[in-house]
Parts: sequence; C-alpha cells; structure tokens
Amino acid sequence: MSKWLKAFLVVALLWIVLGGLVAAPFSSFLVDVLPGLIDVAEEVRREEEITKPALGIDTLQVHTMNGSIIVVGNDTSEINIKAFYSTRGRNAEVRVHRLQTEVSLQGNTLTVGAVFPLPQGPAGNDTIRYEITAPRTLNLNASTINGRIASTGVNGIVDITATNGAVEVLGDTGPSKLSVGITNGGIVVRAAPQGGRYDLRTVNGSIQLALPESLGITLQASTVNGSITLGHGPGEWRLQGGQIDRRAVNATLGAGELFLDVSTVNGSIKLERLAQ
Repeated sequence: MSKWLKAFLVVALLWIVLGGLVAAPFSSFLVDVLPGLIDVAEEVRREEEITKPALGIDTLQVHTMNGSIIVVGNDTSEINIKAFYSTRGRNAEVRVHRLQTEVSLQGNTLTVGAVFPLPQGPAGNDTIRYEITAPRTLNLNASTINGRIASTGVNGIVDITATNGAVEVLGDTGPSKLSVGITNGGIVVRAAPQGGRYDLRTVNGSIQLALPESLGITLQASTVNGSITLGHGPGEWRLQGGQIDRRAVNATLGAGELFLDVSTVNGSIKLERLAQ
C-alpha cells in the first residue's frame, strides 16, 4: 500500500468519525492536512561508520539521547563504530544530515557522543543508535535516555545508565565491576566473573542474574513491589545469613567473592545458575 493511499485512508477515517464536528470542507483536509500527515509518517535514515585504533585507549564512553547502544568486546585492535541516524517529520531529508557523531580522545578515554539538532523534531523523532565493536579489555561507560543498552564480552569496568530502556550484560568472564542504574526498564546479567562488585538498580523493572554455580557471592537484594527468587529445587542458591525472605535478602554463599547490591521498586529479582 502506497504512502499516499495510507494517508488518504487515515484522513477519510477521521472525516467519518468527526462528521458534523468538522466545519472545514473535505478539500481543505486534502490540501492542508494530508501533506503534513505524509511528511510525519515518512522515515528517513542514513548510516555512518567510524574506525579508530584502540592502542593506548582503556575507556570507551558512549552517549546518546534517543537510541540504543550495543557494544561487543572481542579480540581486536580497533574500535569500530556504526552509527544509525533516523528521523521523520517535516524537512526529514535535511534533518537526518544534521544528526552527527562526535568522536574525541582525551587521555586514555575515547568518547562517542550523539549530536542532535535543536530543537528536536516532532515528538522527539530524531534517533541516533550505535553498534560498536571494541577490545574486550576496555572499560565501558554508556548512557541513553530512551533506548536499550547491551554489553557483550566487555571484561573491564562497565557503567551503564538509562532512563527508559532495558539493559543486558553478557560475558564469559566479566565485567570485573558493573554498575547499572535505570528508571524504567529491566536488567539482565549473565556473566562469570571471578569476583568484584555488581550494583544493579532499577525503579520500574525486574532484575535477572545468572552466575556460575561455583562462584561465592555476598547478596544484598530488595524489592518493594515484587519478590525475590533464589532458584527452584536443586538449583536453588543455598545462601546463609541474617535475612532471607521474599522481599529482602542479606546473605552469603561460600567465600562471597562477588558482592551483589541489587534493588528495584516495582519488579522482581531472580538469581539463577549460569548454564555451563
């Protein structure tokens, strides 16, 4: 179905629903409203790829306002950044080229920052999202307001913040230290660290953790509107401590090499064994 036909059907439906409440002639809708509806519905996209040498860099910072961030750590000597720009609305063809990425190096930190034109498009239609591959040993600092953040195979210190969007952290061995703070969204962590500290906080969302069976943990967990699950049956984590109930846990398993501080207001917390 063409964009013109879709827009025409939308206008016709509005005309039928509004009926006598609309005093303007139908022709004025075709002339004044229809072009605007088509303009708003049409999305314009472009892509950009940036590659930087990773030599001497120990920290990667990635920031956007509207858009997701995906970072994959592997055995590479480069940092490859794929930026995806999209917008819709009036002047979309012009606006999409005003969406930019600034890459700067300060000391040992490489910063990737999304640049949005001001003012934003209708209803915040401007979006910049990133897919990045980098050395697995790097530290990562990633933030977005509206969008998902995923870190896979990054073994350094990982710090993630988001307002509206889920977070997923996966790793064969790391991160060595992890901090996640979200307002609206869930958190999923599947990793096999040797120890360290993981701080995971969300206001509206659940938290799922999968960790190795042999790992010792010190767990502080709390939820206001939800429950805490420590596995089921034979797979249940046999924690020992002063408090273990459905909404608060303060307990230890083994030597407690990994300190877990986990909390949510509206959501549940689930701790399970990582499949080997």
